[in-house]
Amino acid sequence: MNQSVVPVSCGVALDKRVRIIGKDTCFRELAHRFGTPLYLLDEQTLVSACSEYVESLKLFYPGEALAVYACKAWSNPEILKVINRCGMGCDVVSLGEMHFAMKARIPMENVVFHGNNKSELEVLSCIQNGATLVVDGDLDIQFIRSCPEAILRQSPKKVVEVLVRVVPGIEIHTHENIRTGHFDSKFGFPLAKLWSVLEILSRIPYVRVLGLHAHIGSQSFESNPHADVAALLLSYYAEALKKGLSEFTVLNLGGGLGVRYKNEDDPPSIKEWVQKIALEVVQTCAKLGLKLPKLICEPGRSIICNSCCTLYTIGSIKTTASGKEMVAVDGGMSDNPRPITYQAKYSAEISTRLNEDCTKQVTVVGKHCESGDVLIKDLKVPAATSTGDILTVFCTGAYNASMASNYNQACRPAAVMHCLDGSFRIIRRRETLEDLCCLIPDYGEDEKR
Repeated sequence: MNQSVVPVSCGVALDKRVRIIGKDTCFRELAHRFGTPLYLLDEQTLVSACSEYVESLKLFYPGEALAVYACKAWSNPEILKVINRCGMGCDVVSLGEMHFAMKARIPMENVVFHGNNKSELEVLSCIQNGATLVVDGDLDIQFIRSCPEAILRQSPKKVVEVLVRVVPGIEIHTHENIRTGHFDSKFGFPLAKLWSVLEILSRIPYVRVLGLHAHIGSQSFESNPHADVAALLLSYYAEALKKGLSEFTVLNLGGGLGVRYKNEDDPPSIKEWVQKIALEVVQTCAKLGLKLPKLICEPGRSIICNSCCTLYTIGSIKTTASGKEMVAVDGGMSDNPRPITYQAKYSAEISTRLNEDCTKQVTVVGKHCESGDVLIKDLKVPAATSTGDILTVFCTGAYNASMASNYNQACRPAAVMHCLDGSFRIIRRRETLEDLCCLIPDYGEDEKR
């Protein structure tokens, strides 16, 4: 296996079930201590993934390189602090994510600001704080051009450093909703428009174009398309020199490496993915006579996904007219919208019945008023599975907490980090009913209608 569905600090015991290594503490106790649903994040697994990116780039790429965490996968200041300690930067797409990056004290020179429809405030904040701005459309250029001189003076760089995002027309085999390299993507400029965009940017005296950016999608089990993107973009680096433009010094190839959600999934390892990309950049630069650019990649899912599992308490169990057994848990699409959105599949187990054989097949459903609120179809569980048992769903670190909602006015779950020292620390408290009311104005009697 290149990657396990089980966090590093959990082990598979002789009974082939999962428990926390070196601890009598089991998932039942954690569920009772912190409540359910519960996101349980393993710091050791997170550090391991970050280190593999950082060390692989050092091993395979002879030039300068930086891995930046695409924090849309899960934005949390405590997670970003771990990312920062591991020597990674951060990819943000909103003022909120920028705020979290600043809370985590990530150096702004290691922050990349994305977005296909950035507000003027977002663009100006990026400039003022000295992050790298990914120019995604004409509106970005308009906001850059009208940037007040006072904002530029406050910037640590005194210039606007930008990457131009392009649509390479290279696709990967993944769900259509997470494919971004195709010609009709909402992100970036068509390559046919690149030279006119660069000409416009070159006329803005305080803009420095560092290079190009492309991202072709996520949850990819392929390395070749990303290598193809590298070769394609570098051909434009060579063409830019022929046209007399300033030499590009940065190449950002995005992210997209897939992860193992189920044991049968077989993505490349982080090391294999980095090696493939780095080798392509080195060979293509040599072929085209280019200096090695600073190589940036933007992993998100492959950093955080396998670091987390979600604990649920089983409630209602019923058998349908067709004989299918439905096991309902105390969460669902409000804490994990991926199954209903992407038809995502997960591995799971009944953690309170670790020594029992899994002989019964059930469908795990959520508690929300939505027929599509189904977490897992055809899960094998012990025959004695009953109300009050704890279900653990693995690989829930990416796009679960970050896409969680208050659908049906559900309170979003707590998140707990299993720290390197063995302790458990809350990194996001569970929402309360009062939290749900915090944005509703308290109208006086004369304002009621």
